[in-house]
Order: sequence, then C-alpha cells, then structure tokens
Amino acid sequence: MRKIASFSLFLLFANIIFAQVTYTHTITSKTWSSFGTQTLSGVSWTASGTPTTGGFFGYEADRGQQFGSKNDPHSKVTLSTSGFNAYTITSIKVSTAGGSSTNGKLSVSVGGTTFSPNSINLTTTNTEYTFTGSASGEVVLSWTQTSSRALYLKKIEVTYTTAALPTVTVNPTSLSGFSYTVGNGPSSEQPFTVSGTNLTDDVILTPDENYEISTSQYSGFTSSLTLTPSSGTLSSTTIYVRLVSDLPAGTYNNKEIVLTSTGATTKKVTCSGIVIGPTIQVTPTSLTGLDYLFGTGPSSPAKTFTVSGSNLTDNIRITAPSAYEISTNSSSGFTNIIDLSQSGGNVAVTTIYVRLKANLVVGTYAQSVSFTSTGAVTKNLSLLGEVYTGPCLDEGFNAGTTAPAGWTFSGITGTYTSSGNYGAASPSVRFDGTGDMITTPTISSATELSFWIKGQGTNAGSALLVEGFTGGGWVTIDNINSLPTTGTIMQYTLSSSPALPANCAQFRFTYTKDIGNLAFDDVHVICTPIPNTITTVSVNTPPFNVTCSNDATGTVTFTSTDAFSLNTYTAQLSDASGSFAFPKNIGSLKSDANSGTINITIPPGTPSGSSYKIRVISSNPPVMGTVSAPFAITLNGGPCSCYEIECILVDACDPVGNEGANEMFRFSVGANSINTSDIVITWPSNPWLGVCQNAQTDSIVATINATITPPGQILQPVGGVIPAGATVMFFTSTDFEYEYFDFSALNYTLYAVFQCAGNTAGHFRNYYAGSGNKYRTLTFTTGGTCGVESVTYRTDSIYNGNGAIVYFDVDGNATYSKDGQCSSVPILDPLPIELLYFKSLCNENKISFYWATAAEINNDYFTIEAIFKNGEIMPIAKVFGVGNSNNLIEYNATADNYGADHFRLKQTDFDGKTSYSDIIFRNCVEEDNTIVFPTFINEGEFFNISGEINSAVVFDATGRVVNVEVIDNKIYDLKAGFYYLVLNNKTFKLIVN
Repeated sequence: MRKIASFSLFLLFANIIFAQVTYTHTITSKTWSSFGTQTLSGVSWTASGTPTTGGFFGYEADRGQQFGSKNDPHSKVTLSTSGFNAYTITSIKVSTAGGSSTNGKLSVSVGGTTFSPNSINLTTTNTEYTFTGSASGEVVLSWTQTSSRALYLKKIEVTYTTAALPTVTVNPTSLSGFSYTVGNGPSSEQPFTVSGTNLTDDVILTPDENYEISTSQYSGFTSSLTLTPSSGTLSSTTIYVRLVSDLPAGTYNNKEIVLTSTGATTKKVTCSGIVIGPTIQVTPTSLTGLDYLFGTGPSSPAKTFTVSGSNLTDNIRITAPSAYEISTNSSSGFTNIIDLSQSGGNVAVTTIYVRLKANLVVGTYAQSVSFTSTGAVTKNLSLLGEVYTGPCLDEGFNAGTTAPAGWTFSGITGTYTSSGNYGAASPSVRFDGTGDMITTPTISSATELSFWIKGQGTNAGSALLVEGFTGGGWVTIDNINSLPTTGTIMQYTLSSSPALPANCAQFRFTYTKDIGNLAFDDVHVICTPIPNTITTVSVNTPPFNVTCSNDATGTVTFTSTDAFSLNTYTAQLSDASGSFAFPKNIGSLKSDANSGTINITIPPGTPSGSSYKIRVISSNPPVMGTVSAPFAITLNGGPCSCYEIECILVDACDPVGNEGANEMFRFSVGANSINTSDIVITWPSNPWLGVCQNAQTDSIVATINATITPPGQILQPVGGVIPAGATVMFFTSTDFEYEYFDFSALNYTLYAVFQCAGNTAGHFRNYYAGSGNKYRTLTFTTGGTCGVESVTYRTDSIYNGNGAIVYFDVDGNATYSKDGQCSSVPILDPLPIELLYFKSLCNENKISFYWATAAEINNDYFTIEAIFKNGEIMPIAKVFGVGNSNNLIEYNATADNYGADHFRLKQTDFDGKTSYSDIIFRNCVEEDNTIVFPTFINEGEFFNISGEINSAVVFDATGRVVNVEVIDNKIYDLKAGFYYLVLNNKTFKLIVN
C-alpha cells in the first residue's frame, strides 16, 4: 500500500512545475515617520521598536530609512510581514547600516526559524547581507544595539519558490467580418492562434453555437476542440473559425469562443458576423389619393410603386388588402396577389399598379399591401383612399326662370346676368317679393348644403328663410336677416351652427322683402348614399302541395330601392326550418325595376314543413333581400328518401396505421325507422362486413358518453332499430379508437352504428390527383321501397391529409373541408361558407373567375387553384373574404391559367381550416360551348347535347365506364342512378330517376 501511495504522490507532483520568485524593494525616501505599517512594492511591512514611541525618523540617500539618532536612539527595531506566508522562502537579502561607532546586530527569521547566519554586525557603511534557509511563515528582521546610534534600512530582497501558474495565450482576441447570404453558408474561415505554458491540463475551446472551429482550414469543423499540451507546454496552434451554415438572416456579433484550462485564467476570442438575408425593397412606403366618387370606381389612374429583391431564396409575393387590387399593367389584369419570380436570388425593379376597388361603400380605406418572401422581413406599403360622395343636387339655374326638373319655383320672375350678380356662371335667379319660394327635388339624407346669395340694396328687414323637410314636417335651418350685399356662399353641415337636421330629404328657400331684391344661385347638396335594399313582400299562395314527382307553382312579390343595372332578381327557398344554409333557386326575373313578381316552382320531393321562407336576391348590384313570413309545404306520398348521407370523414386519423377502424360517415333517417340488419353498404374500397352491436360497442359508447355533457348523448339502436328522424354516425369498425377523437361538443342525441371489425385499410380513397378515375361513391341501402342513397366525391378536391371531410347537401352536392382532425369529428362543425356558385369566363389570355356566398363564418380568404394534368395544384389568385356575413357577397378575380384547364376554389378560415368547391373546367385556348340538357330525367327519357361532340364518356357512380349510344346528339338507355358525362373534357352530373 505504501508503494502505491508513494507512486501516486510522485505522479501528482510530476505534473507541477515550480519556479523561483524574487521580491525586491529599495527605499528611496523617508517611508516611516513613526512606527506602524507601510506598503513596500505591494507587501505590507510593520515597523516596531524600543522604545515604542518617540524616537527620530529620517532618511539618507546612501543608507535609506533612518530609525533613531544619537540623541534619540532605538535599542531595538523590528520589521515584519506575513505577505509571503504561502510560499517557501529560501533567501533574504537586507541592505543596512548603523551610525558611527554603532555596536549593533541584525538577525532574520522566517516562521520562527532563524536564517543563517544567525546575526551580522552592522557597519557604518550600507552593506548587503544574505540570510539563507528554507521556511515559510512570518518574516521578521530584527535590529538590536548596545550603543545609542541610528539604524538604517536601504533595501529588502526576498526569494521564494512557488508552483508556476498555468497560462493560456490567444492572438488576436477578436475576429470580425464573417458573412454569407442566407442559404449559402458557412462563412469563410478566419484564424487565431493559441498557446500555453505551465499547463497542468488540456486546453478546451468552446465556441458560441453560431460559430464552429477546426484545426484545419477547410474541414473538421466542430462545436468543441481539445488541445493537449506536452510537458506543460502547448505550442502555438492555429484555430480556424467560421459562421455555421443555415442560420437565419441577422447579426451575430460579440459571440465568444471560450478557452479554459485547469488553473489558467479563462481567455476569450470575440467573433462578429452577419448572415445577409433575403431583402425586399419597396418604394415608396406609402401612397395616398386613391380616391373616387361613389359609384364611379375603381380609382383612376392607378398609383404606382416599385418592388425589387436581392439574396432571395423564393419568389416575392405581393398581397393586396381587401379594398385594393394590383397589377403589373396600368389598365388590366388587376388582382389580389402577384408573385414576382426571382432569378439568381434577385428580382429586378418592377413597377406595380394599385387602385381602390370598384363598388365600395362611402368611407376611408387605410390598408396596407404586404410583400413576403421566404426568410425575408415582410414589408408593407401603406395605402390611403376614399370613396366620397358627389353632389346629389348641383344646380346653377342655367334655364333662368324656368324651374329645373323636379324643382318648384313660386314667384320667381326674373334673373341677374350682370357681372358680380351671379355665382359660378350667369344667370342667377331673383327673389323680388315677399313669399317668393324655391323648393328642391326630393333627395336622400343630405349631409351638406351650400348656395350663393347677394342682397341687392336690402336692409335688415329683408330675410331668407332656409328650411329642410325630414318626413315629419318642415324644420327651420336658418333665417338670414342680415343679407350680405356682396356675393357670399352659405354653407351648412350636420355639425355646423346652425346645422342641417338629420335625414333631411328636401330644402325650401322663402324670401321676405322689406327693401331690395336677392340674387340666388348655385345650390349644391351632398347626400349620404343609401345602399340598395330588397324587401320580400309576399308569397302566393301557400300552403304548397308537392309529391315525389310533381312540383308546385306560385309567385313572390318584392320591392327594392335605388338603382339596378342589367340585373336579375332570384327567389330562393330555405329548408324546412327556415335556414338558408343551402338555399334553392326557385325562380328568377330579369329586371332593373324597383318592384316585381317572380314566378316560383317548389321542387318535387320537397319535405313537409311549416317554417319555409323565401328571399329575393339581385345580381347587379348584389343585394340579399329580407325573408318572407313562414309558410307551409306539404309533401304527399313521401318521404321520397328514407335516409340522407350528410358527410364523410374520408381521411381518418390513424396514429397506429389502422385507418380502416377510424373512419365514419353521418346520415339522417327519414319518416320511417330503419333496422340495422337491413343495412348494406358498398364502400369505395373494402368489402361490407355487416353491423355488429356487442359488449365492445357498449364499452365504446359508454366511454364516449362520459365525456359529453347532457343533453348530448350517444345511443345504440335498441333491438337494432334506428328510430325515424334520428341522426346517425356510422363507424367503420368495432375497433374504433375513440381515444383519438373528441365528442365533448355534442349537444343532441346521436345514434351510433358499427361495422364489424376486419377492415384495417381505409374504406375511402384519400386525396388523389393523378391520372384515371377521380370519382368515388359511397352507396347505402336498406332494401325494400327505400331504394339506394349514393353520394360521390372527387379525390382531387378533398384536403390532402388527415381529417379530410366531404359534406353533402340534399341534392348530393359536395363541399370539401378538413374539419375532422382527431380533435374535431364531423358532428357539429358549421360549413365556413355558403357558396352559391363558382364559375369562370375567358378574358383575352387570362381567366376571370366569379363566385358568390350567401353566408360566411370566420372566413379569412379565398384561393383559386389551377389543377394540371399531372395532378400538380398551384394557387393563382387570392381574394380576402369578409369574415362573417349573412348577406350575399360576390367576388371576382382574373389570373393567368398557366396552361391548366381545371380549377377549384379553396376557402381558408382565420384558424387555418379550409374547404373546397367542386372542380370546374375552362379551356381558354379552344373554348367549348357544348351543354347538356336536361340533367335530370326519368328512366326511359334521354339527355340532349347542344354543340359539336369531340369526345363523350359516361361513368357511373362507382367510376366505371358505361357503354351508351349517342344518336343525333342524344344519350339513351341509362338506368336509374347517378352518372358523370365527360363531354369534350367538360364534366356534367346526370341523374336518372
């Protein structure tokens, strides 16, 4: 054991390097004026003596500090310090002397150990004496004498040994100028050197996370380096530094590389650099004056700004705000989004035109254009525009005493034509008798009135009474009884004093004469624009009676306000609850008149109900009218449908790869109950496995119900019978993984039916935009007289990812969304928009798109997507929505088609959820005007085709090609069911009853 211990101790000390250090202090002036402590070259020394007080203290250049004198001597002087206690002292040198005839000695001790020699005899000449030994502790220099003379001290030198301090040296201590552009890192290298002495351990180099280091210039870069010294010495080593790759744009200044080694002072190298990001330049940063008179928009001419970019990794996207539109052309091609393509990281300076959109309401529009590109700081261009009102009356009385159309003159028999006696132009009309009166036409809600007057020799007894009519009678606005004798413009507003009355619809001016006449001219009135309105007046004559094959007819009357142009009024029917979530157009009338009667047709098979309503909408301008009083529709011989499929969760959440167990679809039951044993389903994929209701389904339902607050609940059919009027969720497997779904928002009774387990793969085709058939059909039947319920969706229209949902209206029209993420099953979520139509027209070399909504919920924006033959989808236009609305809103956008001929409308909520329209076809290279009519026939009838047939293929609801004969542009012999006719690359949905 002793050998092992001794060996370990040897290794420990073998790594310690010792050094000799010498402390020296020379006294060059009087240091003590009395006994006490003084600091000599950083070390505190304390002088004491006998006697302890008094005595002489002086200084001589040759002999140094003087303690005592012949007349006032010290018999003993001691100088001590503890400043070297931590070290081993091996030698002390003292330069000292005594006065003439001195009989004195000096001795030195360290830590109580007397150094050799034990003492020396002082001489009168300053002499250096050396005392040697090896000890540590307090140093004591002791002078004694038996004579009465002065004692002198000139110099002290102490030599001691210590372990040498480890030292790390770097050069230089700062580096700067590191740089690269985003995506092109790392930066070039820069070097510094590191060396070390007296080291007892490795030198560790740790750079900031944004930098990396290496001992090689072009390779081996890392986030830490270890340098190992040899015999305590680290030779000068070059270290290379660079900014790491893939940093975002920004500055990376004052970042440190830290160098450490045990016992050594930590050293640092400070690094500064920059990653130059994509940059967008916009000039100017604000535009104003984008104004137009109400009803005359858009603003003209368009204002311009320029955009450019550098160091880009992506295109620059320019997005106009909701009230503005932009283009690269001064007169056409205006849209909401423009993408500027980068080349080599740059976008050349590009001029963009911006204007305030047409058909805006009166008001100020302060909004911003945004400029974005991946990695670049978003830029904004502030826009300020106004839709202002023009005069609703602007009359200069150019016809003299003849009243303009709609005006009334009473007692006006003369004019003034001489210079200075009319306003902007000759003539003015003359008030020359008491009771003379001018009355304006009827207007709408005046906000400003002005007119020009000049008294012709009038006095204070003459006056002009100004009145306004508000519907409740004439109201005095002003009685001007000090008429100006120079031409003066009188002005009144809603906030002036005196002020116009609110809702003023007419003005009257009445003169009272004492002396003189009054010249009157230039009546100018500004009104608040009143938006168009439509009032649905009456429905004639309910109740309506329909059957499954026979419709019912009637009329709806309406009135409207303000001007319409090239307009069509359309009557829309609600559902049985009075909701217009999916309105049906039941009649139309082309008219610009402010009243009318529309012939309506209630469709066959309309379910019975007593809360139906009708509203009337218009096309130009788009206005949604009020709704009618509730009325009844009675379905005789119905219901025509035993069940309706309402939505499908197509792309289910499958965290463990078991999608086939987690899909579902919702359906509603008609007037008769359904027995689950009669259900047969034809899936787009997978076989039908039948219905299972067992202990496993009982457990699933019980567990889900524990998360639901009443009155919400999930029930299984008692005895397998689903009651009439029920809402049902059909789950595709009894292995349903309910823990991944959230049913807590359910607030009604939902029936649950489960297919037996066994299909682990999906039952539906998820997103697919490749070649071949893109239609998938779900078919549901219970046999008997109920027939078949089928719904079809397009795989290239659904959301591409988990949670893709398709909703269906009563007519089987599909709306695509992604509301079914694991946290939100398709139970209660409302559709974000109520889309009335989505259509397109060729516009020179571009395509113009038109669509309208009857309602919007949380709607952020629309995107028009082009769909290419290879399945690629590209956004080509973006239009902001209105957020929330229960009114008809019409939209349009014009864009390049980029060679595509299929398009769809994508809608995005503020929370990121999306929905899609059906895909439409538009080929602007070779326009095809073929149409099919009717699209709904009874079995045994035929479909007519108008136009030249280049190609025609019919698919059934499952996507299989159906062999049909086309004779004389007619399609014969189709059995009852749903079909898709692809005619000259256009798709038509056909129904055979």
